[in-house]
Amino acid sequence: MLGKITGALIRKEADAYRAQGLQEEALALFKKSLNSEPQLPPDIKNAIEQQIQQLEAELVCTVPDELEQLSDEQIAVIRQGWCDDASVDDLAGSAHALHAMCRYGNALEEFSILIRRGYSPHHIIGAMAHCLVQLNPPQELVDAVDRLAAGLFQDSKNNFAFKLSLAEEMVKGRFVEHSMELSRYLARHSGIPGAYRIRMETLNKNLKSSFRKPHPPGRKPLAAGGAVAASPSVIQRIRAAVGKRSPKRGQ
Repeated sequence: MLGKITGALIRKEADAYRAQGLQEEALALFKKSLNSEPQLPPDIKNAIEQQIQQLEAELVCTVPDELEQLSDEQIAVIRQGWCDDASVDDLAGSAHALHAMCRYGNALEEFSILIRRGYSPHHIIGAMAHCLVQLNPPQELVDAVDRLAAGLFQDSKNNFAFKLSLAEEMVKGRFVEHSMELSRYLARHSGIPGAYRIRMETLNKNLKSSFRKPHPPGRKPLAAGGAVAASPSVIQRIRAAVGKRSPKRGQ
């Protein structure tokens, strides 16, 4: 019981750090949470791992030396997944790798394919929100989200839930203006499903709270062997995949 309480407190503190834009500190705490509770329920463990994966992807994009311009041919290779008969998990790995390389448009396309193949949006909603805010200024976000959701969800309830989840993830990542634009748009919907009214109220409270918070202090320089040391391995996997699957010259 004590371990569960400790883990919950660690995760709460990690969420607070992330809300202030302190990804390095949040990443370290999420990893600590995994180690503090060996017998975590599968859903909680998966949620923490998704948070870690997204934070590592965001931090990789802050290291210019690791970013490499990829050709269209190399992107095509990556989008095939890691094997010829790519499973949904393989495609998810490919999508997250593109996100880690800051290829937000390509990553968003892959995440959309995953959802159409039955992959739960819950597992990738944070990464999708991050891609959208990088691709669209706040004033253009609503149209972009509308187009995306229309291609993924025919049911109006699931469509609304998807957009609401994006807004929630954006405020968590301190993209307050983007989240505000999306929140205002959702509030204009007639007949908001009752199940989402409380979430809308919570979102609005978090937005108001975010506007009152001071800007986070400047980020400390990344130390060698620090919290993001494992992230470049994603890039190494991409380069290895490209090297193996690119056709040899002269063939």
